[in-house]
Amino acid sequence: MLKLVKKPGLAVEAKVSLLRPLQTMLHWVVASVVLHHLPLAAQEVDTSPAVRDSFSISSAYFENNYANNIDYSQFAMDVETASGRLALYGYNKYADVLNGPVSRVLYILGSTVLMNINGIFISYHEWGHASRAAAMGSRSKLYNCTDSSDCVAPRDFFGYAASQVFNSNRCGATAQLDDLTANSSSGRATDVIVTGAGVNNSTLTGDRQAEKHFLRGKDNVFSLFFSSGNQAISGYGLGGDMSNVAESYRSTGVDASITASDLRNSNQISFFSGSVANLFMGIYDYGKTGNTQVKPWTVGGFLVPNQFNYLSSRGITRKWVSGYEWDESTKILGSYEYVVRGDSFAEPGLGVYKNFGGWDALVKVSGKTLEWANLETAFSKRIDKNWKLTATAYVWDSRSLLGERNSLKLSDNKTSQASIGVAYEY
Repeated sequence: MLKLVKKPGLAVEAKVSLLRPLQTMLHWVVASVVLHHLPLAAQEVDTSPAVRDSFSISSAYFENNYANNIDYSQFAMDVETASGRLALYGYNKYADVLNGPVSRVLYILGSTVLMNINGIFISYHEWGHASRAAAMGSRSKLYNCTDSSDCVAPRDFFGYAASQVFNSNRCGATAQLDDLTANSSSGRATDVIVTGAGVNNSTLTGDRQAEKHFLRGKDNVFSLFFSSGNQAISGYGLGGDMSNVAESYRSTGVDASITASDLRNSNQISFFSGSVANLFMGIYDYGKTGNTQVKPWTVGGFLVPNQFNYLSSRGITRKWVSGYEWDESTKILGSYEYVVRGDSFAEPGLGVYKNFGGWDALVKVSGKTLEWANLETAFSKRIDKNWKLTATAYVWDSRSLLGERNSLKLSDNKTSQASIGVAYEY
């Protein structure tokens, strides 16, 4: 749990506990009870080769820039995916022993805990606070939970992640909030940009994992557990960040009556999401047949909509994401994010993914207007059987909902960033 305590000149002290393993186990328990009584037809056992996962190294990881947030989400996803693949390897190795519904249930419950103790979701959560503080002209430190001392946070993500994962006492980001600067066209609750950034990052990984599942066309049931990131706000609890976010909304006039419970309740509605239901159907099929591969839930080529909640300076938002599979190599993405409690604001998004055989490309545009638009691009080119070259480029508008969460400098309308790297497939 993340707890915020305000002090003069030092407004955020973050303390984190391992909530997410309990959250994902709860999701499974609900799934096993509900789906067992629903007339869901089990999928046919998928004997085709599993989609290969990858681990990326990007130039972005070595930039000494707190504000670089979006590129580091790939690192978090790679670690989560590797944890899921390790669980898959264990099941395949002992499939002859784990050959019944009860044993499979016990295995997936145990592997869920193991998948969540790597610490990366805590690191990326805390990096969210550090990133947005830096983008608003402030500084970040690490807070030591045992003796109340702190130290300057490493400026590169590898250093930050290592300090979180390998030192259990390092449990949070401390951001000085006496000099925060946002865009003049941002919403009124600008403190929320920093305070809500932790759960926003957790939601982002769930958002991107669901997108990856649709674009690839399948994934293993263990890796799909990370789609539970869309419940980051409700899983956090009512104190700490959520209490401070609600107070900021009330005091700035964004929503005079909103409470932390309202934030939680708004987020719990996103439990009814295509990605979560897809996970539950995959678990049901795995328990019944042993099939570990799960395809995206589509109807007539259309992706059953996913929904996510983010915290913004304008209020809590809801983001709907769907898509259309034109064919196996061409897919269209569509999104619509709008404020559900707070100021009236909305921004649509459109994306196109194309696989050309030896290389692929993803281009997305979103924003209230073309003037306020964000541009996201990602390319990869295969160089041999196991390796790919990768490149990403972004143009963020800090006045937008998406740009507010990722822009490098929130006092500027537009910022841009680019990186190159390599990815190893396994």
